[in-house]
Amino acid sequence: MAGREVADRRGRFAVGKLLVIGQIAMSLSVVVGAGLLIGTLTRLYTLDPGFNRSGVLVVSVNTRNVGYSQEQSSVTNQELLARMRALPGVRLASASRLTPISGSLWYNDVEVDGFSPTDKQDALVWLNTMSEGYFATLETPLLAGRDFDSRDAPGSVQVAVINQTMARKFFGEPQPLGKQFRIVPVSGDVETYEVIGVVADTKYESLEETALPIAYFPLSQTGFAGSSLLFLLRTEGPPTALVTAVTRLIEGVHPRISVRFATLEGMVAASLARPRVLAALSGFFGAVALLLAMIGLYGTLSYRVTSRRNEIGVRLALGATRTRVLGMVLGEVGRLASAGIAVGIIIALASTRVLSAFLFGVTATDPVTLVSSSVVLAAVAVAAGALPAWRAARLDPMEELREQ
Repeated sequence: MAGREVADRRGRFAVGKLLVIGQIAMSLSVVVGAGLLIGTLTRLYTLDPGFNRSGVLVVSVNTRNVGYSQEQSSVTNQELLARMRALPGVRLASASRLTPISGSLWYNDVEVDGFSPTDKQDALVWLNTMSEGYFATLETPLLAGRDFDSRDAPGSVQVAVINQTMARKFFGEPQPLGKQFRIVPVSGDVETYEVIGVVADTKYESLEETALPIAYFPLSQTGFAGSSLLFLLRTEGPPTALVTAVTRLIEGVHPRISVRFATLEGMVAASLARPRVLAALSGFFGAVALLLAMIGLYGTLSYRVTSRRNEIGVRLALGATRTRVLGMVLGEVGRLASAGIAVGIIIALASTRVLSAFLFGVTATDPVTLVSSSVVLAAVAVAAGALPAWRAARLDPMEELREQ
């Protein structure tokens, strides 16, 4: 009967070990996935988008309800920009049709002498129009040439500022000042522009995108007319502190002009909603997986220590040190954890590939994430085995022998 009982215990422990190894393996794959998604979010938050997102108030103005003509809209928009620049607390101000990371797109085909696109997509350039001072307001570095100024009047040569990517891709040089390119509209005449400046690459639609070729045009030539325009105000203090002053300013121009406010920092943060939710959910499930792995390992080792109390008592009575008993139990922890982590790495390498579409700045097989996740899981395993190991080392050998 005693032999059958020992065999049953060994069988149950063997099954328990397999379950714990499987639990550790699955936990590691979940933790690795969480690490990749959290790493993606961290990289997006710390990414340099090519502009300074902090301290900028975005004022969206719409004059549609006023019924202005194009000429009246142009005059009003220029008046609003001048007044906003004069507001106390405004360091710099500019106007534009689009803002970075707004979700709005404007692109067109371009033609450049000497450039042969491989397909229609290869000729696309993303566009924006703005007033002078736009790059200074966003603190986007001007690398060569000049910004828009009073020389860029409606009757003068049509000009553009381009980014680094467009300069390299279409002109094959970092500073193609004086070179020309043509916009090919869906309808109408082809328009030619002269490059007067080159600015650093910036993100256009999202933080996750690779650098796109971008061309910027002056509102002074394309016109301030239009029912809607965005004003960007770089402030000396918190951007939202200027909301009241800007509202009063616009109401003073015309009470029926509609206005909406946002901060550039808030717009960038809103664009990270999906990676933020994914990181939060994966982090939660990763924590649950670690907790379950700890509970499973603790239960298995506690049962193992309980079933071997007599054996441990005999070892202690025969001179085994408590440190050796402690090491014996922790050695069991190490073997179980090592087996689980080895299997878990294989599962993680196979399963995390489905996350590739959601990752940025890190690969699905990132070795740093794999190693750090393994270290975390090993630490959890040691923590789970510490109490059973301590109990085994504290057994009274004489009491255990009397019970035997």
